[in-house]
Order: sequence, then C-alpha cells, then structure tokens
Amino acid sequence: MLGVAKMQWNITDTHCTVAEVIALKLRRPGTSNEYLYPQIFAGLSCIIASTCLLELWRIKNGGKLTKLLSERRRVRQEMAERE
Repeated sequence: MLGVAKMQWNITDTHCTVAEVIALKLRRPGTSNEYLYPQIFAGLSCIIASTCLLELWRIKNGGKLTKLLSERRRVRQEMAERE
C-alpha cells in the first residue's frame, strides 16, 4: 500500500513541479494579465496529472468494482428467478 501511495505522489508532484517551471516561460511581461497563460498551463497540467492518478486507481481497483457489480447483478437475477 505504501508503494502505491509513493508512486502516486511522485507522479503528481514531479509533473506539477515541472509544469510550473515551464509555465513561467509563458509569462507575458507588460500585459495586464501577465500570469494568465502560466496559470492556465499549470492548472491544466495538474488536472492531467490527477486524471493519470484516477486511471491508475481504476486499474488497481477497477477489477474489484467490476466483480462486485457482476456479483450483485447475479444475485438479483437469482432472486428474480425464484419469484
């Protein structure tokens, strides 16, 4: 469990740190919204990193959820057949 948590943290932390450094190069000095593009880029990068974590979670736990749902469906069908 600790290994999975560490892997998730490394993915998110590294991605967001690098994204913010790149975003500072997108800065537009002299405009009224100097940091608008860096904020958009950094925000989208964090959302993308979170989506990657969600997919990792789905891969890890998706099988359990699928088994649980199919088991529930089977039990409901058996109950319906008995009635």
